[in-house]
Amino acid sequence: MFWLLAPAPQEAAPPRNRLPAVREDFLLAVADVPGAAAHALRHRIVHAHSLRDLWHLRAEVFNVVGIEHAQGEAQQRLLRLNRHFPVRSARRSQFGSLGGL
Repeated sequence: MFWLLAPAPQEAAPPRNRLPAVREDFLLAVADVPGAAAHALRHRIVHAHSLRDLWHLRAEVFNVVGIEHAQGEAQQRLLRLNRHFPVRSARRSQFGSLGGL
């Protein structure tokens, strides 16, 4: 989470050209989910300005997919999205991975 909050030098930031591909993966994660909430989420995904914006939409992806399909499917889709974001291996929580999330 530190990488979300801390200012970083420009060269340490993820390349901006990754944004379209990551955005597409987010859209694919909710492509088969009907309803107003999913439609609004797709709108926010399309208009996300950064990877950080998309990071903050992960919980909504999990919620709309979980409601439409199942929690297990939502977890699988979120794991595919998480590959786009850095993972800190130092200092793991005593609570484990909380179901892989």
